[in-house]
Amino acid sequence: MVEVQIGISVDKCTNVGELISRYLRKEIEEVLKSNANLCGWSASDIPRIDPYFICHKLSTLPQSKQISQRKRKLEDEKRSVADYKVNQFLIVDIIREVSYITWLTNVVMVKKASEKCRMCVDYSNLNKACPKDTYSLSCINRLIDNTTRYELLIFLDTYSGYN
Repeated sequence: MVEVQIGISVDKCTNVGELISRYLRKEIEEVLKSNANLCGWSASDIPRIDPYFICHKLSTLPQSKQISQRKRKLEDEKRSVADYKVNQFLIVDIIREVSYITWLTNVVMVKKASEKCRMCVDYSNLNKACPKDTYSLSCINRLIDNTTRYELLIFLDTYSGYN
């Protein structure tokens, strides 16, 4: 992978595959740089969606027992990263504090290859209580295989760092 600086700031970078031609890499870099304003680099770059416009609600099976996970302790470094990320989301009104005690779940801090921590949520208990989707996503292998006739396959998520 070759790191490419997209924005004005040095920390606004993403990766481009090194096995593609220089010409193609230059074209991709130009597209990314000309659209840098579309990338979310922090929680404040992600606009809040009005819940009156769209709201996600989960259905649970009636026989499911509501579970609250026992609180897990995070080591100091991971706790400070989690606190920082939660505060970022609170400030920009993406999340809110809840006042119920059912279906509570822990955050899990996972180290990325860059040595930074990614905050994930353990929804395993809730997933077990939700009915399976009749129209689930296609097999990922099939989706990838269907892209083989194309020259490029792009995975771009600069905010979460999945690229």
